[in-house]
Amino acid sequence: MKNIDELYTTADHNGETLYFIDALLAIPYTGIVVDKSDNIVEWMFETVNGKQEGLEKTYFPNGKLKQIAEYKNNLQYGVSKEYDQEGNMTSASIVWNNGYIKTLVINEGQVVSVDEKHFADNTKIPDRISYLLELSQKELINYQFDNR
Repeated sequence: MKNIDELYTTADHNGETLYFIDALLAIPYTGIVVDKSDNIVEWMFETVNGKQEGLEKTYFPNGKLKQIAEYKNNLQYGVSKEYDQEGNMTSASIVWNNGYIKTLVINEGQVVSVDEKHFADNTKIPDRISYLLELSQKELINYQFDNR
């Protein structure tokens, strides 16, 4: 685990940040990155070969989880959930390459609206995303992240 201040960064071809352990940007970092303020974790994420890969978590100043999201190849890809400062889920989304394609807005434990992006019939949606889109609202809300 490394604090974000211990790493060196540059941007990839999409403008997303790449993380390295050396100033020459020759050795990509693999591991967990944390960002703290006043010794409280605000942001934590996994990297593989310098790219975000796995889970990203952001936290409120009170230490409660604000958002948890899956990443693949430096882009949000999979499920993202957001919470309020009391720990109540406020949304559950399916994200494909940083684009939110389905979002359940939740208030007091109930789905109050669903926002979905529709695709042309010839759009090739990856198997993983297609699988997630087939989940019921309840299954998406109860989705369990792979906490490696």
